[in-house]
Amino acid sequence: MVRKMYRAIIDRPIGYKDNFGNCYPINYGYI
Repeated sequence: MVRKMYRAIIDRPIGYKDNFGNCYPINYGYI
C-alpha cells in the first residue's frame, strides 16, 4: 500500500490526496 501511495504522488505532481482527505504538496517525500 505504501508503494501505491508513493506512485500516486509521482503521477500527480500538483499534490496527492489520500483516503483520509489529507493533501500532500509536490515536495512531500513519502518513503
